[in-house]
This record gives sequence, structure tokens and C-alpha cells, in this order.
Amino acid sequence: MQKIAIVILNTKINQKVFDFYYNPNVFLICADGGANRLYEYKKEIIPKCIIGDLDSLKPEIQDYYQQQNCSIVKIDDQDTSDFEKALSYIQQQEGFQRIIIIGGLTERFDQTINSLHTLVKFNFTGELISDYSIVRYFNQGIHTFQFSEIEQSKGISLFPQGTQARINTKGLKWNVTQNNPLILGKFLSTSNEAIEKQLEFDSLDNFFFVTQLKDEYI
Repeated sequence: MQKIAIVILNTKINQKVFDFYYNPNVFLICADGGANRLYEYKKEIIPKCIIGDLDSLKPEIQDYYQQQNCSIVKIDDQDTSDFEKALSYIQQQEGFQRIIIIGGLTERFDQTINSLHTLVKFNFTGELISDYSIVRYFNQGIHTFQFSEIEQSKGISLFPQGTQARINTKGLKWNVTQNNPLILGKFLSTSNEAIEKQLEFDSLDNFFFVTQLKDEYI
């Protein structure tokens, strides 16, 4: 069984998506004010940990979760975001094959870029989920991908993490080759679509892979 962690950030929770991913076996962690969001949605779901500088966590909600034996970890370091603190905590636990981040793709462009930066910094193969899209970060290597039931097979995009991404893809309507690398300002693969149920990526570089949520999950 895959060891899965879910991180809730201090943004609006896409409730349908959360319900799809959550089960009592996952390691659920809230980054500071993310606990407020979880409480407002389903306070009976108790996270394993709430972590951050706790400047956004409401005192009454902190008291509630403490009474439910939730671990509260306060870290005053102002040089790291609450998201970074959460990923660092997960990294210390070891053994997680999958990290799902609820939030992180916000209406503010700078915060979205910082979320992508944080994934790269910790080198997690993680999934950032917003109200409309899922962004996955893949390291160089060979990967296979199958769509979950909440994702469309259209509206697919691939972006380089660094200066370029040399990728061979299989299963897309418009496949990408390593001979024509993805380079910002030169060539990107956007609004692509799948023609097979399973996609394959053979990449010499790290990259982001974007899919869109089905309408019923928006």
C-alpha cells in the first residue's frame, strides 16, 4: 500500500477533491491556517499534525484539535513558509511515496510560483491541487501515468522545471520528443490531450505535468 501524505494549505478547500483523496489511512497535516479551513469544512476529521508559525491558526480551533490529540508544532522561523515547514516535517517521517497538496495554486501568481518552488526545493514528486487543475512535479527518468476519475484527458500541459525539459512522450495527441525540448520562450506543450489511457514519459530533465479537473469536481 502506498504511503500517502495530504497537506492542507491556508486556501479554500475544494471539498469534492478532498473527499476523493482523503481516507483515515493517509497522513493528514495542516499548514497553520489550513487547520481553520479543515475545521470549517469537517471538524470531525482530525489531522495528525498542525505545523507553522501559527499566526493564522485561530486559538479556539487550536484548542479543539489539541483536545483531539492532534500534534501542534510551532516553528517561529520566518525564513521558511508554513508549506515548507509542513514538507520538512513530512520528510523527517520518511517513507512517503506520494504527497498531495490541497491548495497552493491560488489567485495570486507569486504564491503559485512559490508553491512550485517549494516542491522543487524538497524534490518531492508531489501534486498541487486547485479548484481547476492538478500540477505534478516529476524528476528526470521514466514515468507512467494513468488518469484518476476526477481528471479530464484534455487540457494537458508540460513545462520545464529548469532551462529546458527533454522529454519523449507516448499516448498524447501531440507527442513531445527529446529532439525538440520544452524551453520557456521557445516551445511548450499546452492544451494537449491524451489518446491512450496510460501515458509514458522518458525525460532527461525535471518537469511539471498539468491536468484539468472534470467539471463535476470544480
